Amino acid sequence: MSWQCVGRIGRHGRILAKGRINTTRAFSGCHVAQFPMKEGTELKSLAICTGQDPPKVLPREEYPSWVSDLAKPLPSLAKLRRIPNEEAEEQEISRYLKLTRRLSIRQRNEESTA
Repeated sequence: MSWQCVGRIGRHGRILAKGRINTTRAFSGCHVAQFPMKEGTELKSLAICTGQDPPKVLPREEYPSWVSDLAKPLPSLAKLRRIPNEEAEEQEISRYLKLTRRLSIRQRNEESTA
């Protein structure tokens, strides 16, 4: 898998300008050893300082450990419903509440338009 992130990334992880790549699909099957860009690649879209070279992709080992967690998909509402309340972590509870609120808003909007 080799693609280059060119353009602005929207709020749902999609590239809006060029490529039309959905990053959740691009990362869904990859494991931590894969990296979508080769090290040393210049990130021209991140060159915000004039007079300086654009940043370059570093080797995987030079990034903090939390960066690899960004590629992991978040649990779905169905998976979160299967977790008992006593065993759920704080992050899982907050995601469950977020998804249930979103679902109830969607249902109310559908009822009001029907």
